[in-house]
Amino acid sequence: SNSPTITTTDAQKTYGDTVDLSSNYTLSGAYQTSAATYGNVYLAVSAADLFSSLTVSSTGADANAVVGTYDIAATAVANSGYGFTYASTGNGTLTVNRRLVTITGTLTGTVTKGYDGSDAATLTSANYLLSNFASGEGATVTKTTGTYNTADAGSGKLVTVSLVSSDYTADAGTDLRNY
Repeated sequence: SNSPTITTTDAQKTYGDTVDLSSNYTLSGAYQTSAATYGNVYLAVSAADLFSSLTVSSTGADANAVVGTYDIAATAVANSGYGFTYASTGNGTLTVNRRLVTITGTLTGTVTKGYDGSDAATLTSANYLLSNFASGEGATVTKTTGTYNTADAGSGKLVTVSLVSSDYTADAGTDLRNY
């Protein structure tokens, strides 16, 4: 017989999400029939024809899998009556990508100061709204300075803040490398 080969295919997901890998494979090879019955023809068959169970999995499929790459593997059990073994080449890779955190385009709360001739703005962590963390995770912005668009007195002024990775403090159980 010509044993079938299961080759897993690449997939990707975002940190904090799960992924269904059940269709991430290709099946090649065929089952050679008996010469007495069919004259040694090769019949193309589906996975359902060959296997009573076929599982495609990766340790990276779990929501808690950290950013990185993981092997995708296939395991199968042949249907009764088929006298072959299968080969799983396991070529697929699951890539877990960073989850993007959204920071609101406007500061929340009130940012005020008395006129002092400078364009420096004083902020608190409550002035930043962060969203799109994985369930149960979060962070706080620790940067307390920004810049008004003008040093002139008035209301409705634009405040600009540039943030870098060191301006965030992770909540318990949050690894900021996944974002």
